[in-house]
Amino acid sequence: MKKKSFTLLLAACFFCYLSANAQTTFHLGVKGDIDLTNISGNGMSKSLQTDYEAGVFGEINFGQKWGIQPEVMYSRRDAKISDDFSKYYINQASIDYKNTVKLNYIVVPIMAKYNISKLFTVNLGPQFGFKMYDDEDLLKSGKPAFKDLDFGVAGGLTLNVSESFKFYARYYQGLSNINNIDDRYSWKTKQIQIGVAVRVL
Repeated sequence: MKKKSFTLLLAACFFCYLSANAQTTFHLGVKGDIDLTNISGNGMSKSLQTDYEAGVFGEINFGQKWGIQPEVMYSRRDAKISDDFSKYYINQASIDYKNTVKLNYIVVPIMAKYNISKLFTVNLGPQFGFKMYDDEDLLKSGKPAFKDLDFGVAGGLTLNVSESFKFYARYYQGLSNINNIDDRYSWKTKQIQIGVAVRVL
C-alpha cells in the first residue's frame, strides 16, 4: 500500500513539475480511421474485418515534447464466427446464428504523446470501449454473447504533416475477456488503424 501511494505521489509531482515548468497548450480536433479488426478466441474466425472509427480528440501539451491526447470515438467493429462455434458452445448456440457479428462501441483512448521530432509523435495509453449496440443471434437463450466493456492498450505513430493536419497508424490490443457466454474461453479484440486527424481549435 505504501509503495502504491509513493508511486501516485511521484506521478502527481511529475505532472505538477511539467505544468509549472513548461508552457501548457490545449487543442481540439476531429479524427477518423479505417480499421482491420479481429476478435480472437475459440469459436471466432481468424479473419480480419474492415471497420471504421470517427470522433473527436483533445491535445494537452506540456511544452514541446510531452503531452496527453484524450479521445472520444464511435467505433464500428465486425467479427466473423468460425464454422466450429457450436462445437465449443454445444448447449448454448442458436441453431441458425448469423456468421457475422456487428458491434458498435463508444471508445475512449487516453494516450500519452511524445514528440520525437516536429515530424513524428509516438502515442501510447489505455483504451476503454463501451458497447452501445450489437447485432448478433449466437445464443438460443437470447443472452448477449459479448460483454459491455472492452479494455486494452493502444499505441502508434503520428506523422505531423503540419500543426493542424496529421496521419497516424495505431495498434489496439484488448486485455479484457469480452466473452459473455461463460469463463471457459477468452475473446480479445485486436485492431490495426490507419487514419487522419485535423485540429480545428
